[in-house]
Amino acid sequence: MCREVLVEEPYRFKMRSTERGQAWEVIAENLNAMPSLKFRVTAWSERDRYNLLTKRMQAKLKMEVKSSHGINVETLELDVLLEEVLEKD
Repeated sequence: MCREVLVEEPYRFKMRSTERGQAWEVIAENLNAMPSLKFRVTAWSERDRYNLLTKRMQAKLKMEVKSSHGINVETLELDVLLEEVLEKD
């Protein structure tokens, strides 16, 4: 999902605009076209999941900054993609 968000960039459009909604529709269509997924998604569910993930990532980044006393934190691919999305958002 994060890769699709980086490709479509729905955040470049104004909130609650038709263009932004269409971008989320394209993301949902692309994800539903993938044969490896075992479930269906909607634009609404993708937008909610994106908001949840970015809020969690922002909280995680704040926590890392507060407690960065030489602690080595393991980064996952999802974390890297979410950081990229947050930088562009």
